[in-house]
Amino acid sequence: MKRNLVFMLMMTLLPALATAQNLTLRPHAGLTSSWFASDEIVASADEILEPKHLYGWVVGAELEYRSNRIFGASVALDYSTEGTRYEDGNTLKDYRFRQHRLSLPVLAVCHIGTTGLALEAGLRPSYLLSATNGYTDPTGEHSDDATSLFRRVTFDIPVGLSYSYGALKATLRYNIGLGHQYDFEGDGDSATARSIWLTLGYGFSI
Repeated sequence: MKRNLVFMLMMTLLPALATAQNLTLRPHAGLTSSWFASDEIVASADEILEPKHLYGWVVGAELEYRSNRIFGASVALDYSTEGTRYEDGNTLKDYRFRQHRLSLPVLAVCHIGTTGLALEAGLRPSYLLSATNGYTDPTGEHSDDATSLFRRVTFDIPVGLSYSYGALKATLRYNIGLGHQYDFEGDGDSATARSIWLTLGYGFSI
């Protein structure tokens, strides 16, 4: 169902992008702050560690079509590092999952008059390239491959606000994960991803 929705969105957007004259190609880069909602780590019988923000980065490029003064659409290809950290316990410290993702956000854009501001919302399918699990305990620091723990394909709803000044565009976006992160059933399988992106891009008319 979700994959069919992505296909329909792409088929609707791509003909307009292919024939449009008002196109902007915009490379961008920025920072991410992410965490897993509804998740926790049971460190011991009487110690539960809650999730907290993990900081990372994102780099990519978007192709934006502006149909008129108000409405537009964009599609992007992004590489990002996301995941989650957890509170420090008595012996378990800096417990974290770091994911490397390739995503394809498809967004509708609504420009607010001539202020340079715009509202953005849409769907972000992403593919998990790899994941690691790191932590520190009394025996030292550890880092293990954790790719198999997570679903390869996930979907987010991105909502954001952007500000454009000349060729520069700054965007603040909140990504709301749909579905569970872990690829198993049991304790922790209800965890959903959340992330905040802050990016700066420079546009070229094509």
